[in-house]
Amino acid sequence: MAVDVGESEMSSATRYVEESFPFYHRSFAVKKVLWSGKSNVQVVDLLDLHVLGKTLFLNGDLQLSTSDEYIYHEVMAHAAMLSVENPRRVLIIGGGDGGLLREVLKYRCVREAVLVELDPAVLDLCKIHLSEVSAGAFDDPRTQIVIDDGLGYLKQENDPFDVVLMDLTDPALGGPEANLYGEEGISAVRSRLSDGGALIVQSSCHVFHRELFDELLDTVSRVFDCGVPLSVWIPSYGFPWSFILAKKDKLLPAQRTLNERFGRHQIRTRYYAPSLQRALVEEMAAYLRSTS
Repeated sequence: MAVDVGESEMSSATRYVEESFPFYHRSFAVKKVLWSGKSNVQVVDLLDLHVLGKTLFLNGDLQLSTSDEYIYHEVMAHAAMLSVENPRRVLIIGGGDGGLLREVLKYRCVREAVLVELDPAVLDLCKIHLSEVSAGAFDDPRTQIVIDDGLGYLKQENDPFDVVLMDLTDPALGGPEANLYGEEGISAVRSRLSDGGALIVQSSCHVFHRELFDELLDTVSRVFDCGVPLSVWIPSYGFPWSFILAKKDKLLPAQRTLNERFGRHQIRTRYYAPSLQRALVEEMAAYLRSTS
C-alpha cells in the first residue's frame, strides 16, 4: 500500500486515536473530517485518513476502510452465499455501509436482499460519503432497507431466508444489539432459515478476544450442531478477524462444489476465491489447535 504523502506532512497532521484494547492504541493521520458527531445510537466518525482512505469509526472503533473493505466483505458474503445452492432471499443484519449488500447482489439468483440497520444515521452517512463501498447496491430494485432492531425484526418476520449475514458491531463493544450474539439471537436466526439455509456471523478478533470468540463459536455450534470458523487478516484492523459459518442442515459443500458454484454464478472478486476459503478455514483450525 503506497503512502501518498511525505513523512513530514503526516507527522504534522491531526491525529485520531483508536483505543482498541487497554494495551493497544493506534494513531491515524487525518486528511479530512467528513463527519463527526453522535447519532441517537452511537458516536460516528467518518474520516479521510492518509494511506487508509475513507474510514468509518463507531464509538471510536474502526469499522471499515475503503482501502481494504473488500477483503472483509468478500470473504463474509461469498463463504455464506456459496454454501447454498441458489440463494434467493438474503438477510443482512447491520452492514449499513452496503459492502455486504454489494457482494450479495452479484448473484443473479437473488430475488430479495433485506438489510436491517439499527442506526439510520450510519446508513445515510455511508450513502453520502462511502458510496463507492455500496457501488449502487442501495438503489438495486431487489434491495429492501428496514430500520429496526435485528432481533425484533427476526421475531416479526415469517418468510424464510436462504442466507443470513450478521454484520453487527464487534460483540466485544457491548453495543445495542449485543443480544443477537447470544443463544436467543442465534436461535432466532435459525428459525428464520430455509431448509439448507446458512448463517455467517462476524465473531471479533479471535486472538485478542479469545473468550468471546469461544463463547460465540460454542453457541453457534450448539444451535446449529456445527460451526466452522474462518480467519482473515484485515490490514486496516491491524490484526486477524474471524467469521463463523453454519448451516441448518449441517452439510457444508465440498471444495469442488464451491468451485463449481463460484464459476457458475460468474462472481468477480478482488480477493476471495473458493481455494482461499479453504485456506482460511485451515489457518483458523491450525491456530486454535496451537493455542488450545
